[in-house]
Amino acid sequence: MLKNIIATLVTVAVGTSASFAHAQITQIFPTGYSVTGVRQSDSAGNLFITGGTGTSPFLYSGPLPSSTNPGGTYTSNLTPVISGSAVTGGATFYGPNTPYFNSWIGSGNVLAVGTYKATTTSTYQDGVMYLGPLTGSTDGSNWTTIKVPDILAGLTGQVGDTIPHSTMGNLVVGNFNTQSSNLGQAFIYNITDQTYSKLSFGDVTSAFGIWQNGGSASTQYTIVGGYTAVAGGSSSMPAEGQVGYIVNYDDSTKSFSNRTDLNFNNVSNIFTHIEGIVAYSDGFSLAAMSVRDGLLGAAYGFVPVTADGFGTATWQAITSDSPFTTGDTVINQSVMGLYQTSGGDTASFVWTQSVPEIDPNGIGSVVALVLGSLGLLERRRQKDS
Repeated sequence: MLKNIIATLVTVAVGTSASFAHAQITQIFPTGYSVTGVRQSDSAGNLFITGGTGTSPFLYSGPLPSSTNPGGTYTSNLTPVISGSAVTGGATFYGPNTPYFNSWIGSGNVLAVGTYKATTTSTYQDGVMYLGPLTGSTDGSNWTTIKVPDILAGLTGQVGDTIPHSTMGNLVVGNFNTQSSNLGQAFIYNITDQTYSKLSFGDVTSAFGIWQNGGSASTQYTIVGGYTAVAGGSSSMPAEGQVGYIVNYDDSTKSFSNRTDLNFNNVSNIFTHIEGIVAYSDGFSLAAMSVRDGLLGAAYGFVPVTADGFGTATWQAITSDSPFTTGDTVINQSVMGLYQTSGGDTASFVWTQSVPEIDPNGIGSVVALVLGSLGLLERRRQKDS
């Protein structure tokens, strides 16, 4: 859904000329594998990576990939089983979570969210949540449909697509649209209560990444995505275009705080969307996309956490010879996404920031003390105690 929105709105995006540092991207996984999400899976630094093969979801377990044939385990036969039958319309995974952060997932299991079409003639995608072994499962009890209820869409009509993008702790975040319009809003799904909340910051709002702060029992989260004003809309934004955001969310009170707009290079008229988030150093690493000089490009961002919320972001462009790159997910200072190979195929890449490094003490000891008292400095190791 968001990719269609970006395609529609790219014509109103305004780019600026800048000198961006060149960074090397490396293809990972075979051509045709689309990486969408990543989460650390153990203390040794191994990962679960999710995505799609074009017909079904895939899961990878192992170290950060560095080639098309990395050491690790692939599982690509993860066809969802809904109401006792395997879907035939295709499916993909977008984001995983692991028992390293939330032990209730179960050792050897993965929690992943994504989408499916029930049949080849289905018009709309429904969301899906998989909780089971990395080897996959044909047992319908491992698969749960996530579908935003029509009442959440208000007066705009019946819900069309429901697209979960990321999960951590007890929450899932994603997007939905209606059958009368593909310009949608974001949602938050509570796994335990099976309830939905709407997230809306503009005429179009997305929620692509979520991080649980303060340990597995915490109700404190940070969410990233984007919001947009479109022609004829009612938004109070001063101009049309996509603006990324980062915001804190308390699930116990259903309240948001410290929402901060994010644009690449901190230039307000650069069309920007935030796709992924991970706690890193004294803040958050981000995977982002922006329109620069008329081209869709990936970027790495770092946002420090301060006593007042969030500090000024620092950015690095991810450039290549490809006509486009997408920054879809991030782990530490490594961004993964999609690009076009020299042969014209779409493939996944990994890029790791080398310079400049983030100063782990850059926000000062006083702020570090405040963050420590809130438990935020433990986000990198949120294992259950």
